[in-house]
Amino acid sequence: MPYEEESKNARRRAIRYLVYRDRSRNEIIRYLNGKKFSADAVDETLTFLESNDYINDDRFAMQFGRSRIVNKKIGRLRLGLELGNKGLERKIIEETLNSLYEEYDEKKIAMSCAKKKLATYSSSNSE
Repeated sequence: MPYEEESKNARRRAIRYLVYRDRSRNEIIRYLNGKKFSADAVDETLTFLESNDYINDDRFAMQFGRSRIVNKKIGRLRLGLELGNKGLERKIIEETLNSLYEEYDEKKIAMSCAKKKLATYSSSNSE
C-alpha cells in the first residue's frame, strides 16, 4: 500500500476510534500498531490528531478520572493505577489526581462505599 494511502487509512481509523470516547496518545499508538500501520504513518497520524486537538492527554486524564470517581467511586491509588495503564506520563497523573481529589473528597467517597458494602452484609444476614 502506498505511504499516502496508508497514512490516510491510519488517520481515518484513529478518528473512528476516537468517536466513542476520548483516548490517550498511548491508546492511539497501541491501536494503530495493532492494525499494523507503519511507524511513520502512526507518527503522522498522531501529529495530525494533536495539532487539531483530537487528542490531549491532560483533557483525557481529567475526563477519565472524573468519570471513574463519579461512576465507580474509586480512590486515589486505584485511579492512579488506571491512568498509568492508559499510558499517561507520571506528571500528568499526579496533576490530575491532585486536581480531582481537591474537587471530590476522598473520605466521602470511601464512606459511601463502606455504607453500601455494609448494607449488603446487613441484608444478607437478615435472610
